[in-house]
Amino acid sequence: MVIDIFLVRHGAAQRDSGIAYHEPPGPPLTPQGVDEACQAAAFLAGKGLEHLFVSPFVRTSQTADQLAAHLMVPCTVTPLIEENRRDEPMEALRLRVRDFLSTLPLLPLRRVGLVTHGMPMRALLLELSQGQVDFSGYGDEWGNPAPTGGIWRALYTHPTWQIEFLFRPQLREPVRH
Repeated sequence: MVIDIFLVRHGAAQRDSGIAYHEPPGPPLTPQGVDEACQAAAFLAGKGLEHLFVSPFVRTSQTADQLAAHLMVPCTVTPLIEENRRDEPMEALRLRVRDFLSTLPLLPLRRVGLVTHGMPMRALLLELSQGQVDFSGYGDEWGNPAPTGGIWRALYTHPTWQIEFLFRPQLREPVRH
């Protein structure tokens, strides 16, 4: 049974790419986004993750590629934690992520990572905390509950999930060749 969930927001995406942000495949990561994914992978090293569940968007797949390579864990792609559509109300998003969360008790895993997006992360944390999580001080200008590459943790301590913000990547200068 899954008792420990690390929720990872994808790295910074190329918002000016001309590719629709809220529809698959979505834009790829920027060089900064790749660096954020690498920082998240380094942070998660030694945490014992057994599996990653990944949104099917390009930016989450590219983030998960960095995590999986560093952590040497398998990945499963699931649309249940993909980016919300612009016309998808929060309650519909919460129902979708609730469906995903209902599968976790059936798995022979204890510690997993979810590589997702800001609003699905918000919905997941609201579901796990029964609406009690405080997002103040952790998000960004678009209302996301974590910066790009940011990580929240949900740890099950019967009968509730304990929620905490764990990691914010450092903003670093791009490497010049």
